[in-house]
Amino acid sequence: MGGAWSEGVRQVPTPARQVAQPSNKATPLSNPRKRALSEEDIEELSPKRKKIKSTSNYIYQTLFRDGINSDLTIRALGKEWKLHKVYLCQSGYFSSMFSGSWRESNQSDISLSIPDTNITPEALDVAFSSLYKDHVHVGETEVVPLVAAATMLQLDGLLEHCQVYMRENMSLERVVPFLMASTQYGLKNLKEECDNMLRLHLVKSYSVSLLKHTELLAELLSSPELYVLQVEMDVYTLAKRWLYVSLHPDWSGEMDKLLTDSDQFFREHSTANDDRCFLECPGKEEWGRVFRGVRVQHILNDVVSVRTVEGDKIIPDGWLLPLYRSQWLSMLIVDQRMDTGPSNLSTDQFLATSLRCGRVIHEPGEYCWRWTGFSFGFDVLIMYNSSTGVINVKRNTKSQPCVSAVSMQPTRTIMLRLRAALFDGSKFDTGVCQVPLTLDEEYHILTISNSSFPLYVSVNLALTSRTDSHEQSS
Repeated sequence: MGGAWSEGVRQVPTPARQVAQPSNKATPLSNPRKRALSEEDIEELSPKRKKIKSTSNYIYQTLFRDGINSDLTIRALGKEWKLHKVYLCQSGYFSSMFSGSWRESNQSDISLSIPDTNITPEALDVAFSSLYKDHVHVGETEVVPLVAAATMLQLDGLLEHCQVYMRENMSLERVVPFLMASTQYGLKNLKEECDNMLRLHLVKSYSVSLLKHTELLAELLSSPELYVLQVEMDVYTLAKRWLYVSLHPDWSGEMDKLLTDSDQFFREHSTANDDRCFLECPGKEEWGRVFRGVRVQHILNDVVSVRTVEGDKIIPDGWLLPLYRSQWLSMLIVDQRMDTGPSNLSTDQFLATSLRCGRVIHEPGEYCWRWTGFSFGFDVLIMYNSSTGVINVKRNTKSQPCVSAVSMQPTRTIMLRLRAALFDGSKFDTGVCQVPLTLDEEYHILTISNSSFPLYVSVNLALTSRTDSHEQSS
């Protein structure tokens, strides 16, 4: 699939000639009130317009491909081009070369040094050809080399055309090379679009090739904009798969097999190393930067997850024990009605440490979610109705099996941020807000207009005021 940058002119067939018939009535040509010419009439009667496309093709074939009347030979990457200075001056690179005091300004034969290994002879050929014609075809396999060539030659129009193609053809398979290119060549808007796609889809949909980009993964997992579309344990599982692939770069296969292989590897590793955690082994400490992006304190809220983490023996006890202590103290303070909510958390603390969870909704309906684990006496429900687009949060107390299951304080405050992303690209964000809730109160937090599916819902929650675990994990 390719994209074309074109300014061609539509050709209109000439109508059949009409023979005038004798008549007593005035013909249209004799009427002083002539009718206005339509756009088609103007296009038909304009020989200049009809020649634009053929002229462009003639220039491209005669001057660029055949090199007729060339006054400059360019050599690069084992290939040569017979070109014309008057056309090359459209390039900022050559314009500066020819107008300054550079040695090449008076030469008729120039060898270009190409330090960027992304640039290919094919990309240079397309870039040079763009100076001689009004359209360029961009193919999927050549767009990054073409971006590199357009950047070097300072061809702003061609560079913008490449970015349009990359936006229109972005996918989970292409987003990483597009992101690398946008970072390397300073394409800020394109980079942000790539980042947004990865933050939205990373935890739910990732490939083995993506897991090989360590720095990118570490940045994404710690990003406050990451969509966690189930629970934090999924982030840990992703990090574990990354670690296994990093240790076995030639591994290939399906994702289910990757999880099985990684589970077995770390069990065997802990046994062979006297149950010492992987990140404590000599020379392995550097691998910890990706796991620093996992909010382990929210994994310790579930027994099955705790057993998995402890069984993998990846994360050192030195990381886990302070988190166990903090969670236990938080439960005691809540149980004794000494905590009224996270009112002392700053926005930055909240974004860096809050519970991350979410869901993907594939079809219309009514939905209600609760994320189990330590509720700290707070059973929080998130409810969505597709017919109205309304998302509410509710403090649930009456449906509990016993009164002691939840805090009965008259008012408890939570901090919350909810984001929703639609299939059509629309996004909604409540921002970080404090929500005081009375017993069984239902609170409206967002209305989504014109819902399309799938709908991605990401929730950040903070239920207590304790910050010592936050400080340790950050």
